[in-house]
Amino acid sequence: SAAPVTTGTAGGDEDVQESAKLSPELIYRMAFLEQRKSSAYHNDQEHRDWVDQVYLSLKMQRSFDYSHEVVLEPAIRTVRDSPDDIEVIFDQAYLSLRLTSWLGLITGKKVEYTGSGFITNPSDLLFEAKDVFDVLYQREGRFLTKLVANYSRGTVAVGVLPIRTRDFGEGYFLFQATSDLLGADSVLTVTAQREEKATTGLSVSRFLGSRLELHFDGRYQSRQRSVITDNKNLREVPFNDIEPTEGAGVYLAGTRLVLSRKRSFILEGLVNEPGLDPDQLKAFYTSERFTDAAQTTRRRGEDVRTPDARLIGRNYAFTSYIDEQTLAATRLAASALVNLDDNSLFATLQWQRAFSEITSIELTPTFFKGPFQSEFGESPFQTSIYLSFKGQF
Repeated sequence: SAAPVTTGTAGGDEDVQESAKLSPELIYRMAFLEQRKSSAYHNDQEHRDWVDQVYLSLKMQRSFDYSHEVVLEPAIRTVRDSPDDIEVIFDQAYLSLRLTSWLGLITGKKVEYTGSGFITNPSDLLFEAKDVFDVLYQREGRFLTKLVANYSRGTVAVGVLPIRTRDFGEGYFLFQATSDLLGADSVLTVTAQREEKATTGLSVSRFLGSRLELHFDGRYQSRQRSVITDNKNLREVPFNDIEPTEGAGVYLAGTRLVLSRKRSFILEGLVNEPGLDPDQLKAFYTSERFTDAAQTTRRRGEDVRTPDARLIGRNYAFTSYIDEQTLAATRLAASALVNLDDNSLFATLQWQRAFSEITSIELTPTFFKGPFQSEFGESPFQTSIYLSFKGQF
């Protein structure tokens, strides 16, 4: 990385600040897997009890006069579900320009997660398809172009979210406003798209005193959708009792109790109106198990689908404890997400130790538990133990 340097402007009348920064990062992750052979997603030919993965990224960042920025972040990774294959992607590639003292432009592929929830953020309409269960797959941005106006209490933005495999008019149009009015941090997001109509997301969080934080994060969609990404359409879960043209909401409410400067406890509840109840989940997983009603053998090879990386049930409770104080240079965490309708459970433990400013190690056991044809009881792996090594250059 390079320290900021002072240079003259084109006219030579004043000094400006320039900086350039390179941030290479290497992650090597091993996973020890306990298979669930009863799962609709189990694959005898492909699944093993161990797999490893490499993720190498290089973030290149150049800024000029604190107002203009160019960011390129190419990445190479081995594919999680097929570790013999390699993907080359751009996690980010965008430009940020200041057009006037109060108006800016952002265009390209950028990570811009918003929302006040911890397990998920329904109001984050830009990243509805974000992987809930694997943080390594939460690093890739989305293509967007937007104008951002600044005012004393926040920002207002308008823009477009193109779908690169479809016509421009089939993309999303975006309105977004942020504010800190009345001591509450809030984000209002509205998208409109030809098939999905209007969707409104709202995130609000506020501290009461110095230790208790309350937050709400939700969205209302005018009609049901398939989550659309740049490269493919993720299938809709077709077994709920809501008509495709009907509206529905996804609402999260929670609290965070700050026990000390580096220790906190989190509790959240989530209602997913378009989600599936236990009977609908059983029908869905039965359909996943067979290619059609006449077939009675398990699909194999390329026909086997992978489970959804988003929540498809209806009612949830989430709790988490985070401790970065008890042990020096160490993060300890535990969390549990429960589907309240089918009593299935997704739980994680985390031990992360920084050995220096550039190297760290992390051990993360994860557990998917539940009865047959429940949401988390259908994961192809009932226990996964991840051991990750991270190095920053």
